[in-house]
Amino acid sequence: MTGDGGIRGEPSSAVEPIDGESAEQGEPPRCGRWKLKPFELPRPVLLRAEGPLPLGEFLERPDPAVLDAFSRLDAEEQQALTLARLRGAPPDREMSLFGEPGYTMREVVRHVEEGTPLGVRIIEAERKLVGLLLTEALASAQ
Repeated sequence: MTGDGGIRGEPSSAVEPIDGESAEQGEPPRCGRWKLKPFELPRPVLLRAEGPLPLGEFLERPDPAVLDAFSRLDAEEQQALTLARLRGAPPDREMSLFGEPGYTMREVVRHVEEGTPLGVRIIEAERKLVGLLLTEALASAQ
């Protein structure tokens, strides 16, 4: 995500590409005040029995029931959702975690899988990010 929606001086997401991936030509997709990068649209915002609900699909038809279901996720379900959101990235991509460079996506996934203190921090940051995206989309739809 771009810094447009973040607090000044803080990363807008726990995990940010170092290379500053750019959006395709034209206006980037939006979720309320957030400018999204194209890779964010297929990322799930909820794991359901019938399959993951990607952000792009949710933005097409914002449903308050999704936010309710998301808010009821337990710790294991939050971990599974975070892993589903992160696993699609190339494993050797260099990442910055909370402003500290030097990680690869493979390491990020390992921390989340193992529930290390850093992994728990990543899960919490992703939970906050998804919650904000869902809330913004619902507010914009009204």
